[in-house]
Amino acid sequence: MSFAVPLFLLAMLAALIPVLLHMINLQKAKTIPFSTLRFLRLGVEKTRRRKYLHDILLLAFRAAALLLIALALAKPTVTHFGGLLGSGDASAVVLILDNSSSMSTVDVGGSRWEAALAATYEILDRLDQRDSVALLLTCGPPRPALDQLYQNLEVVRETLAECRVRYEKADLLSRIRKAESLLQDSSAPNKEIYVITDMQAVSWDSSMAAEPAPAGQELPPVVLVDVHRETLANAALIDVTLQSAGPVAGMPIQATVRLQGDLKLDQQRHVELLIDDQTIETSPTITIPAAATAEHSFNFTVDQPGIHTGVVRLRGDDACGNDNQRLFAISAARNIPVAVIKPNEHEISYLEDSYYLERALNPVGGGDWAIQVDSLLPGALTSAPLRDYAIVFCVNLPALDAPYAARLRDYVRGGGHVVWICGDNVEAGLYNGMNQSAGGELLPVSLTRRRESESSQDGGWNIGWIDVAHPALAAFAQPQSLYQSVLVSKYIAVDAVDQSLAKVLAKLDDGDPLLIERPVGSGSVLFLGTSVHVAWSNLPLRPLFLPLLARLTFYLADANAAQGQLSAGNPIPIIDHNSDPGAVEPDDGQRSHELTLPDGNIVRLDAESDRQRSSFADTHEIGIYRLRSLRQGDPRERAFAVNLDPHEVPAAISAADRITPLVGEDRLLVCRDVNEIESTIRRLREGRSLMELFLIAVLIVLIAEAYLANRRVEQEQPDELREVRSSAPNYRRLPDQLDKLSEFAQP
Repeated sequence: MSFAVPLFLLAMLAALIPVLLHMINLQKAKTIPFSTLRFLRLGVEKTRRRKYLHDILLLAFRAAALLLIALALAKPTVTHFGGLLGSGDASAVVLILDNSSSMSTVDVGGSRWEAALAATYEILDRLDQRDSVALLLTCGPPRPALDQLYQNLEVVRETLAECRVRYEKADLLSRIRKAESLLQDSSAPNKEIYVITDMQAVSWDSSMAAEPAPAGQELPPVVLVDVHRETLANAALIDVTLQSAGPVAGMPIQATVRLQGDLKLDQQRHVELLIDDQTIETSPTITIPAAATAEHSFNFTVDQPGIHTGVVRLRGDDACGNDNQRLFAISAARNIPVAVIKPNEHEISYLEDSYYLERALNPVGGGDWAIQVDSLLPGALTSAPLRDYAIVFCVNLPALDAPYAARLRDYVRGGGHVVWICGDNVEAGLYNGMNQSAGGELLPVSLTRRRESESSQDGGWNIGWIDVAHPALAAFAQPQSLYQSVLVSKYIAVDAVDQSLAKVLAKLDDGDPLLIERPVGSGSVLFLGTSVHVAWSNLPLRPLFLPLLARLTFYLADANAAQGQLSAGNPIPIIDHNSDPGAVEPDDGQRSHELTLPDGNIVRLDAESDRQRSSFADTHEIGIYRLRSLRQGDPRERAFAVNLDPHEVPAAISAADRITPLVGEDRLLVCRDVNEIESTIRRLREGRSLMELFLIAVLIVLIAEAYLANRRVEQEQPDELREVRSSAPNYRRLPDQLDKLSEFAQP
């Protein structure tokens, strides 16, 4: 318990006044014999003991009234009931420092980060040596050493000096929950949480509402220290999307840049494109409307195979420099290796089921072409290095035995793509059994039966619909006759397609799906319900056939390109493409991959043997991460561009009234300025005023004192007078009684 005006405690000495008066009243008077009063001696002896008790009680009440008045004038306050018991004023404090990217923004008056550091040091300066404190950061790598309360404040100061702004999105509510957990284990009587932030709305996840305190437990107060001020003009690069015909050197690439404007002002900016540190192009003036987005596209090519790094930069200065660039990586191959597995080889090549497919994939018949085709028989599945192929086409194969099916499943899980093409050898029941043996991960859906046109007169079914929103099919939207002229006389029908698992890419005019795609692991499986030979369809003879296969191949080979761009803090998937039983392990027998970090350091990684994949989570630095397999014979390398989380672009500020229901009623205090921290801490430490309670106690004591004093007067009167006053029927005899008493009083 503390006192706002402790000088008034000196007034407690006034409680000695009733004691002194009582002592004076106890002085023994001189005894003078007076014969006429001898008849009153019996009444006085009778009430002496009761009068003594009343005197002590009156003394206690009068002294207590003066004490309580003095205490009330001193304005006592208490932050907890333990303070009334003298349990001490030590505090346990958790500081939550928002170090997300938006904190690097420069407002009118200075940087938000500098203001946040100043506020944090101000709070530390106001703490006592008896206090314990913990510092929780919102972003950056985990730091278990910080997740505890320290009695030594210098440890926290040293850690604070090393903190810096990161690139992830802040999650302030989860940090508050962590702080509550730390304080729950503390025995300090005072507990406080301070959140130093720029109040970005995105940092408050409304899905996490305030949790009620456990029975008998009071949640600590939360002080929000708002460090944002009037914001300067800012524009941001929030996304770069790459589109290309295929991941092959020499193919044209389009990079579409999306920019976000200032909340208040229209802006005109320029964007430049760099590939491998060389400036390729600078955009014309781009107008970015206020509170809106704008786009610009660059077109370029990379002539050499390998990994190329790209940067898009926003020219000019603004409020936040962290959001003025986006990185991306391009992995360009010399060609796309694909495998075509056919049931057998025929002496007459055009009678083979894969004849038209192989020529569509390699129309130049070898030489310098974007797709490299290897023809295999089913027996090659025992030894062929499937990891070397981007796509495996299974053409009219009989249902595979369980070991072969398992190899294909592992290949798909590791990032490969399998395309199933129907024919006379495809039996629905056997294929479903094969799929079941592979855990349901080889076919997009279950097959039902084969359908054939009843006669040559009805012609069969035409393709009636394609998904023109799909990247591989968008180019065939117009004219519709391009795909509607395809006639199918035989096809394998499928069960109802679960849209949450698989996606229909093309349908026949009777509504049955013809082409279906389903992602599995890091790869995918596709099913074409008809054949690529003229016995089942005229598809191989139509103008659609060659460009369709080329675009489908380029799409599948480039399907993992989107995974190459990550936001800071998101893990990099480590994929083990090697599912071959006889594959050679790396020299140490333990490490399967090597990751080169943006700073040049190299990390050796394991891949989980059961699932052929794991991840690397320490992506808190932006830059290019290069992943290389350590398996012999697997020279492939992948690159991942880690960028600023686009949600952290300075945007809407959250109002305190929106945060209150998330944190909890009656817990939230807001400091709009660093200068308010001192008064807020003093208000927290002073706690609740007890002045009103003390004044109520004074009133109760005075009422009790008046009652006892009145009872004492009544009891000190002679019995005869009390009898007269208390007896209503004898009121007419009152003058006679008074005269009688007067005679007793005369000498």
